[in-house]
Amino acid sequence: MPFSEEWGPLARSWGTLQPDGNYIFKMRDMAALPERRERVAAFYRIIERHDLAGFAVGMNKRSFARAKQRLWISKMSIDWDIHANPFNVLFFFLISNLVSLINEFPSVWDPKDKIDFIFDEQREKSRIRAAWDTFIGPMESDIRQRLGREPRFESDADFLPLQAGGF
Repeated sequence: MPFSEEWGPLARSWGTLQPDGNYIFKMRDMAALPERRERVAAFYRIIERHDLAGFAVGMNKRSFARAKQRLWISKMSIDWDIHANPFNVLFFFLISNLVSLINEFPSVWDPKDKIDFIFDEQREKSRIRAAWDTFIGPMESDIRQRLGREPRFESDADFLPLQAGGF
């Protein structure tokens, strides 16, 4: 049974009601009450059955801002452009490092498989799409060849595998 066909009914019966009327799995909502926490294991078992893997990167926003303030070049102004937003920095860090890691372990991921990135809807999506070609252009060809289409941004209410990213 495909992931979404198994996850969807469970989310509708044990998920949490969202303002748009959908019932979905959100870990922060599930962790809020003891009876919801008891339901989390059922969602986790679905993830295990489908061999899903998750990758995450993070940073402290205040530390990032302080690092930018401390960085200077004599008699020059730094234009941070897309790198001013910590999300964008993490996004590109995730992609480049994940692809490098995958290339190091061809026995885990078939080298012929393309990697598509599908993210939850967010306000940075237009800037990320605009920077995609600039970002992947200078990458080594073995990494560029592993990438599928430009990143997609979906609603986690419509694209159910995004809900599993909360683990």
